[in-house]
Amino acid sequence: MTRVRRYVTCFWEEVPPTKTSARLFAIGLALVQFVLAVAPCTAQVALQPSLLTSGENAQPQVHAPTVTILLWVDSPTMMVDGVRQAIDPGRDTKPIIRNGRTLVPARAIIEELGGVVSWQEEDRKVSIARADIAIDLWIGEGTTSVNGVSTPVDPTNPQVVPEIVNGRTMLPLRFVAENLGATVTWNQRTREIGIVFEQHLMRNSNRSITLTVGKNETATCRVYVYNPLTTSIVVKATLQAPQLPRGWMAEFCCGDACCFKSMDIALTAREQKCIELSVQARGGGEGNVSLFVGSEGLESEGINVHVISKGAGDG
Repeated sequence: MTRVRRYVTCFWEEVPPTKTSARLFAIGLALVQFVLAVAPCTAQVALQPSLLTSGENAQPQVHAPTVTILLWVDSPTMMVDGVRQAIDPGRDTKPIIRNGRTLVPARAIIEELGGVVSWQEEDRKVSIARADIAIDLWIGEGTTSVNGVSTPVDPTNPQVVPEIVNGRTMLPLRFVAENLGATVTWNQRTREIGIVFEQHLMRNSNRSITLTVGKNETATCRVYVYNPLTTSIVVKATLQAPQLPRGWMAEFCCGDACCFKSMDIALTAREQKCIELSVQARGGGEGNVSLFVGSEGLESEGINVHVISKGAGDG
């Protein structure tokens, strides 16, 4: 499909006069509407921590905010960051033990972790989505799908399956929480379950990805930025593209605002926005771009994208 982009004033570094014409040429290319070929993202290795804070304007390193949830078996309440609340208001739903594993009412807990839950009655399927993580579970089935990959709920105990109890969907807590990136603890004496979840500015689970496109196509990947605080913040997103072949162009867009270098993105409390990172290839070759996000008082984070373009004559 085609899209119309609105280019905002970017924050540029100083460049030698000899590079001016090349930069103006790149800007001119960006103003032309082109067809986006969205390539699938595949996980590679994680970025080195030093890459996330490199550069003159890097934010000081601080710990990411966390959400801490405490639940108790056979108790209808939970504690979220020290505040007690009902797990399932008006229904008195409680965590239970089945086949040696804890099952919990799904929706309230997953939403506290920033996920979205949906139910498909025909297939008796529960779908959980959070940024670039998608989990599908089926009632009574010991096999799930995590980002399209078939995955057992519990490799050591095939009897552990999602259930419906008193009209409420009960999911295996550890499997769901850990696949969403949380840490789960269990206190046998008090029968207490602890869930600790770090809230990051960048919600993507994969921080180094590879995109493959054809000649003269555009590789595109979505990056999710999130405000974990209860106050509004401004996130500075910065694009670095030092290793692209001649003639290639990289940019990023948030909504209808696009930029080649650095742009401020306003986020209200607990708000998430999607950045579309694009690399337009010219012929065959490969290259790397990185996108960094940071905000005052929060840990800076980044994602690296390796783009491979199969040009004329490539297999």
